Amino acid sequence: RKGTFVVNIGDMIQVWSNDKFKAPLHQVQANASAERYSAPFFYNPSYDSNVFPMVQDGEMPKYRIVNWGEFRVKRFAGDYADIGEEVQISHYYDCNS
Repeated sequence: RKGTFVVNIGDMIQVWSNDKFKAPLHQVQANASAERYSAPFFYNPSYDSNVFPMVQDGEMPKYRIVNWGEFRVKRFAGDYADIGEEVQISHYYDCNS
């Protein structure tokens, strides 16, 4: 909508929030009939950070601990070569919850 901002959160916020906030699928669609301005900004944890769900009392975590550096290195690998399936946060989903 005119005059609005879109703020996309990333995978780590989805893990951190235990799925309260969902990271969107990355897709860019051109629109020939309207101008579009994009100013991406990425704020990432340090590479040695372990990201884990912050849960309320009695709530079960939906994800295992995700080391940001390990996750990012695996994601970079898929950015520059066809390595098959790229790492996703779903790979860290804890099926025991």
